[in-house]
Amino acid sequence: FRDKLPEGKSIDLQKEIDDIEWKIQTTTLELDEEKQLVEQVKIIATQLSKYKKMDKQKLIIHKIQAELDKMDKIANTAHEELSKIAKKSQETHKVISLTIDELNNVKEKADQHHISYLEEKKEHKPLKDEIKELLNKKKNLLIIIKEKDNNKKRENEQKLKKKIKTEAQIKLKNGKKLSLQEFKLITESEDETIKED
Repeated sequence: FRDKLPEGKSIDLQKEIDDIEWKIQTTTLELDEEKQLVEQVKIIATQLSKYKKMDKQKLIIHKIQAELDKMDKIANTAHEELSKIAKKSQETHKVISLTIDELNNVKEKADQHHISYLEEKKEHKPLKDEIKELLNKKKNLLIIIKEKDNNKKRENEQKLKKKIKTEAQIKLKNGKKLSLQEFKLITESEDETIKED
């Protein structure tokens, strides 16, 4: 009866949605990659809605549990009083009977809500597995995107170095003064040639 949902699960799912949406808005993505991320947002949003519903059900169960605990205390107190004054008072007996009946009614409601909660929890198991799989796919996708970005950056750096080196060689042939960066590029190139020999 006191089973609990994972703490902060709704917040975690909302953060996943926010992270993916931020990635879509701030990163240059291929169409297929963007479609995959958008689809992940839809699925996670559906799961988030389910968890919010379960959170609401959990609050109801806690309220009923609190009421049940309260009624337990009332019943125990009444029983102690009944033992002290002996069991001859019909009026006290009626109060106890009414309290027990009320307690049973509350317990029955609590049991019904608990059964409903367990059914929903069982129903959400496949969805939780699916979310886990999607999050793994998202992680792999982000790794691929980062690798592509790094490759593109390295490629641009090589092109820029090659351009500066070519211009420096022309300046050197024409007897013009080289900048420190141009001199380093030509020197590095000569060092690499010597190592290869």
